[in-house]
Amino acid sequence: MLKLSARGLKQQDLRNVNPLLKIYSLNESVAIGQENFRGRTEELQNTTDPNWEETINITYHFERKQKLKFVIVNEAEDCDTPEIGH
Repeated sequence: MLKLSARGLKQQDLRNVNPLLKIYSLNESVAIGQENFRGRTEELQNTTDPNWEETINITYHFERKQKLKFVIVNEAEDCDTPEIGH
């Protein structure tokens, strides 16, 4: 079991940082540049140091190289930036 967390995520401008984590597996049977989506965490509100609580099941194959890709996405970035001044 892995404990998933991040520290010191960048906060751009005065926008909130609402991170979520996506996990992909990369293996030799998949074409180059393609990834298999394995799961995601919940979106945490307004934090640059998230600690996610989800359990994401990934089958472990002993003595076989398994590459994982972890991508942190700021869900707050998808909405329009609120006007905060002129």
